[in-house]
Amino acid sequence: MDVEKPLESTTTPTRSNRWRISFVWLFFLGFLVRAIVAPFTEHQFDVGTYKNMAILAYSVQVNPLYYWSYGPVWLYMILGVYPFYLVLSFLLPSELLLNFIIKLPLIAGDLLLAYCLYYISQKATGSQRLAKIVAAGWLFNPYVIFVGSVHGMFDQLPALFALLSLALLLNRRFKLSAVSLAIAFSLKLYVILTIPFLILPIAKKKVSEALNFLAVFGGTTLLIYLPYLLDTQTLDTLVSVYFGYAGFGKFLGYPVGLASFIHYTNLPSPLVFIVTNQFFTMLLPALLALTYYLWKKRQLCTFDLHIVNRNIAVVLLVCFLAYQFVHAQFIVWVLPFLLIAHSVSHKLSGWLYHSVWLSMFMWYLSQGIQTFVSLALIPAGSWGQTPLSARIVALTYLSDAIFVISSILCIASLLSWRTSDA
Repeated sequence: MDVEKPLESTTTPTRSNRWRISFVWLFFLGFLVRAIVAPFTEHQFDVGTYKNMAILAYSVQVNPLYYWSYGPVWLYMILGVYPFYLVLSFLLPSELLLNFIIKLPLIAGDLLLAYCLYYISQKATGSQRLAKIVAAGWLFNPYVIFVGSVHGMFDQLPALFALLSLALLLNRRFKLSAVSLAIAFSLKLYVILTIPFLILPIAKKKVSEALNFLAVFGGTTLLIYLPYLLDTQTLDTLVSVYFGYAGFGKFLGYPVGLASFIHYTNLPSPLVFIVTNQFFTMLLPALLALTYYLWKKRQLCTFDLHIVNRNIAVVLLVCFLAYQFVHAQFIVWVLPFLLIAHSVSHKLSGWLYHSVWLSMFMWYLSQGIQTFVSLALIPAGSWGQTPLSARIVALTYLSDAIFVISSILCIASLLSWRTSDA
């Protein structure tokens, strides 16, 4: 169906007091699990970097933007919560307390994202039971807990604001949707890939609204990045990170790009840039092909929740397949949209859809084993006649192959879903 009005609940809640108790307990347990593991765990490099940025700002009084290589919003959050540690440390100075304080925005982001999932699913299906299952699917997903509350990465925050942008868009709150999307973009750059699939439905109804959306998005982004523009050194840092680092596709990980097979030594400089930049060699053609496919299917310019959500999920999965390098925690970006697709699209083929979940855990497991073994066990010997490192590399390639295959199957499952089946 084509939803031509803001999402509204199709049922009147019954036994609300009983539901509220279970809802509160659901979120309390989600918070409790994270609060238990957060103080005692951390990725020493990532969380250590966050701590160093706070120390630079508050103790050394050096501008942390000089050394910051992510979007600024997460740094603003770190600098916002660190004073709580400074106050509490007078009573209880502890590294465990600092770990918990640093991860508080991540825990809050998980809870808010779960609520957004609940809200969207409940409004779309009219089922509080199904909406709570979807929220629980996020709150108690070991993968999600590990990425945020154990590892300490902040990928759930751009996912939260991207999902919030979708919810606001479907309720015709275009300016707020643009603000939310700008915050998401200022956390992780991938969000810009979703803009065409959010703005085209607006443009179909009213071009001026689409232009306003872009103006608000651009203005909000400029305000967020304004501190970079006030100092020539921070501006140089911004340029080196977002342009010299090539923005799209230049992540640490395992190369799968077409550029590896192209001999470009004697090509003109502009062509060298194109064939060696993953955005042009794989991602852009894939997105253009997807856009053409959705246009032919007349599923590109609609406010239908199922279709818009599905399109974003497919874009992100295509992005993972087309990027030259991908971190395992990036999968957090697409999980909320897959959960919504699962709740509102009952005709999805289960084995195709759930194949992507298998790949997530196997991919993270293999990378975790590789890190542990390479740091702790490789110097001690080998497995039989084969060096241990070779075994781990083989395991990594196997998990990557599973990830690629299952992601393709998941895309096929999403694109084969028909709106008449909802």
